[in-house]
Amino acid sequence: MTSTNKDGQSPALSLPLVRLSGLQKLCKLYGRMKCGDTMMAWDYVNNVALPEAELRKDKARWAASERAKYGVLPNKKDQL
Repeated sequence: MTSTNKDGQSPALSLPLVRLSGLQKLCKLYGRMKCGDTMMAWDYVNNVALPEAELRKDKARWAASERAKYGVLPNKKDQL
C-alpha cells in the first residue's frame, strides 16, 4: 500500500527536486567565497549563489538579502 497526499501524489514526488551544488552549499554556509578570480555571495532571498559584484549593483536586492540573513535589526534611535 502506498501513501498519497491530498493531491493524489506520493509524498516523495511533492518535494522540490532541487539539490545544491558544492559551490552553492559553501556559499550558503559561509555567506560568500572566492571562486577563481570571482567572489561569490549567497543571495538569502532567492537562495542562489551570485557574483558579489552583481549582487551589490542592486542596493535594494543586497539590502533585502542582508535583512533575510540577519532579520530586522532595531534602529539606533529605538535603542536609546
